[in-house]
Amino acid sequence: MVVAATRGLEQAAIALSIYLRDARGEPVLAPASRLPTSWPEPEPGEVDVARAMRDAVERRPEPRRLELQAAQLRVEREWARNQLAPAIDLTLAASQDLGAATPGLSAGQGRPAGEVWLTLEIPILNRVARGRVAAAEAGVARLSAQARFARDRVAAEVRDARSALTAARRRVEIARQEVDAAETLESGERARFDAGDSTLLIVNLREQAAAEARLREVDARLDQRRAAAAWTAVTAALDDEPDGGGR
Repeated sequence: MVVAATRGLEQAAIALSIYLRDARGEPVLAPASRLPTSWPEPEPGEVDVARAMRDAVERRPEPRRLELQAAQLRVEREWARNQLAPAIDLTLAASQDLGAATPGLSAGQGRPAGEVWLTLEIPILNRVARGRVAAAEAGVARLSAQARFARDRVAAEVRDARSALTAARRRVEIARQEVDAAETLESGERARFDAGDSTLLIVNLREQAAAEARLREVDARLDQRRAAAAWTAVTAALDDEPDGGGR
């Protein structure tokens, strides 16, 4: 078990080196000296799940991306609708002759002149614009539904992550109690052995039970750290880590 755990530690350090770099950008194998000397204790406190869900929806990129795409289609839809409306163009022009008078055109020479044009275009059959409107409306409806589904999925992930945090914290508490009980039995059995009221086999069984209890505590704390990391991921809150312990 020690050999397997050592291999797991080395494997984790190698995987981490892909992201852990030195000043030159070269991968760095994290030494064992950087490991914590003890398990961080869970942080007490409750979390407003409803607020966490709202914050996660605002922070997560999935709903935001779909909402922006829907907004873009709304702009395209309004543009297509604008193509169906009558077009009115008003043109104003002003002119004035300058310089020497032209023979035969001396009357009104130098006076400013103005012209006004009013053009009205009424589309009768504009299937292209109507098709664009229909396509944009369908796209907006589709993206709106997808955005709602993405928000619901984010909310569900937040609830699940919070449930996992609560269960993991409770499991650590129970594992700690089991370790205390196993160590108490082990100590008592040693005292009985020293008094000649027990056997080495029973003492060894108590020691083995205590060791297995400690391993279960390690597994429980590992699950707690994973649950805390999952909470940080689903809420997209790098500064918030409730009930997950220190970093």
